[in-house]
Amino acid sequence: MKISKILIIGASGFIGSELTKTLNSNYKIFKISKKSRFNYRLKETKKIIKLIDKYKIDTVLHSASKLFSLSNKKNYLIEKKKIINPSKKIFSYLAKEDKNLIFISSAGTIYGDQKYVTENSELKPKNYLGKSKKELEKFILGLHETQKLNYLILRPSNVYGKKKNINSKQGLIEIVVNKLKKKKKIKIRNEGKDSRDYLFINDFCEVVKKLFKKKIINEIVNISSGYNYKTIQVVKKIEDSLKQKAKIEIIKKRNIKDVKNISISNKKVKILINHNFKNLKKGLKLFI
Repeated sequence: MKISKILIIGASGFIGSELTKTLNSNYKIFKISKKSRFNYRLKETKKIIKLIDKYKIDTVLHSASKLFSLSNKKNYLIEKKKIINPSKKIFSYLAKEDKNLIFISSAGTIYGDQKYVTENSELKPKNYLGKSKKELEKFILGLHETQKLNYLILRPSNVYGKKKNINSKQGLIEIVVNKLKKKKKIKIRNEGKDSRDYLFINDFCEVVKKLFKKKIINEIVNISSGYNYKTIQVVKKIEDSLKQKAKIEIIKKRNIKDVKNISISNKKVKILINHNFKNLKKGLKLFI
């Protein structure tokens, strides 16, 4: 897999913007975002394809999504129209022109509730974010089978480290940090028993950079820290980091769209590259 010029779709998002900063020193980066020179909407596929052709871009990194774990059917239908369907057109073009596609999926949602998952585990998403990722992954693999599309599907766990727009509806760690600093009450569902893997954004970006350097292609790769924490443990570690006591409201009821308990294997990525993942204590120290 030859990578020299990368077009990042979703460059204004959390993961897309961080990947842009990390990859910028090694590759020529083109961005589709509101603040870039290419202020295109994703549905303007003809303009995007023309951009790829004009600048001889060899790789497209796709990290665009407006969905989160609690999105509803209406949100999904908008995503289908504005992101999923246009993305499929671009993916088909990449297959036809023998270019590379890097797709940022979501290990935190695509597997659903399973105690331990590898890249070969069944995909059983519970929410619309996971379902949308599964749909696009299936389309990508179909293009690989029929047209030999060069792809790399990356499935990160729950990525944290967002410093901007911290009042968003997603990101447990960011929400807890924000509310704790403002001395606001923190509501915890399912008695804080939900257990997940949390991945620091710097780790994710460095792993992507290393995979590119090793020229890994036509693979599906989980990217997780390998450390699982219950929600109540996450809150406690943030309290320790900020040296503040949180105002916690424990709620027994849980949202059926939330993944309750999942452990994501990172054995494959550790075989492919050499990287030491940070535990939550070390990640929070750098984030906070």
